[in-house]
Amino acid sequence: LERLKQAEHGAYFGPLRLLALEVYDRLNSEHVPCSMITGEETLEVPGAVCQACTVEMLNDHEYFDVAVVDECQMAADPYRGHNWTRAVLGLRAEEIHLCMAPEAEDIMVQMIKRCGDSFQIVRHKRSTRLTLEKKPYSLKRDLKKGDALIVFSKKSVLALAAHLENQGVRCSVIYGSLPPATRREQVRRFLERETEVVVSTDAIGMGLNLPIRRIVFVETRKFDGTARRSLLPEEIRQIAGRAGRFGLYDEGFVTAIDDIETIEDGLSARPLPIMKAYVGFPEQLLNLPAEIDTLVKIWAGMEAPAIYEKMEVDELLSLYMSFERIHGDHLEEFTKQEIYKLITCSVDIDNRLVMDLWKDYCREYREVDELEFPYSPGTDLYDMESYYKMLDLYFQFSRKTGLPVQEENLFHERRSTEEEISSIL
Repeated sequence: LERLKQAEHGAYFGPLRLLALEVYDRLNSEHVPCSMITGEETLEVPGAVCQACTVEMLNDHEYFDVAVVDECQMAADPYRGHNWTRAVLGLRAEEIHLCMAPEAEDIMVQMIKRCGDSFQIVRHKRSTRLTLEKKPYSLKRDLKKGDALIVFSKKSVLALAAHLENQGVRCSVIYGSLPPATRREQVRRFLERETEVVVSTDAIGMGLNLPIRRIVFVETRKFDGTARRSLLPEEIRQIAGRAGRFGLYDEGFVTAIDDIETIEDGLSARPLPIMKAYVGFPEQLLNLPAEIDTLVKIWAGMEAPAIYEKMEVDELLSLYMSFERIHGDHLEEFTKQEIYKLITCSVDIDNRLVMDLWKDYCREYREVDELEFPYSPGTDLYDMESYYKMLDLYFQFSRKTGLPVQEENLFHERRSTEEEISSIL
């Protein structure tokens, strides 16, 4: 960020809207005009010399003098990793800073060498000591201010927080599907001592700097989309590393309610180097004479160069099939490039309300002057979080199709939804 502040035209690319927001806030507070660009919203600052973005928003035709790509170990993620690979290989900048966990160093060096670029490696040391407490932790007996309790589902976060609130313990809660401003409010309450402990999923592991004294693993297994499994050493280290990081404590502590061995093994294990970086579907292939699903399947079946792996295409194909069902008889009226733009919207395909809205928009966007503004499906937490995702989709779909956005209405609805979610929590 120090180099970014001196840039005449600089950019930050990270994995979360929340991190882009943090960089945006920090640079502007230090009188470096910085805009924020994510798939869900854009905050334009007049005379901006810098932009803070989610990595998906990289425009590989733009030139920068300094660019920062954060959390590059994410290149190993089967669904989003291709965005980091694209950034490393495609960024046009005089000076690029790639920040990463140690296990990503080898693969990044290989990628850079293949591009024929020069590089230097700077390894950072952790500034506070991290100590494992081997005595199993008891919620009743050992809970102290500054503890962060880690579980692995939103359901568990809410249940544990409710249990503690009933015992008179004030909690901040953090999980992945919280709107950024709500998450920021939860962090603020903890920073200002309005709450005593944090209850969180592994969403805490990326870029949230909190005054946490001790990380407590309430669970040591997580559901990863296909099965329940033990935590990987790199996951344990990333989460445990949040303890004692704020300069308020000289030492951070980590412990668990049970299965302390898994945590100990994870902390002491040498990180396994990442062997493959994921690559995305090349849009140039859309010019070939075949349907999108055929092209994607053929591409996915082709051999990749040794250090690369093809991205997972199941969500892409599922959205394509939905689009095909909607416009089956008239599919030839749409260019493949146009369809591809819509099926690469960032959509939570497991959320029925969001998917229904995406299908409605796919049906109507050519017939209307502007997309119908979403309405709130209800007042409980699930409805409110779904509504927030629907507002994001409205913005994103409008932008992709060149339709106008009701900016003021969107701003107002976002803020009131964030406030509503905060008050429910």
